[in-house]
Amino acid sequence: MKTDLVNLDFYPSLAILGWQLHRRELEREELFELIENQWRYIDHANLNPDEKQLLQSLANEFSKGVFLV
Repeated sequence: MKTDLVNLDFYPSLAILGWQLHRRELEREELFELIENQWRYIDHANLNPDEKQLLQSLANEFSKGVFLV
């Protein structure tokens, strides 16, 4: 079972998207929406394997495997 919260401290390239947030843990759906809204700011070339896996997992869970960007 997936945890409902994602700690941004474990995903440095994605954590940059949440710089304005006052917390480091986001619900999975909230993170998915943040990623879709901030897609253009993600440095895709520097995503680590865990970040890539998280992106795919979120896309599978909330958007039939793709980000709508």
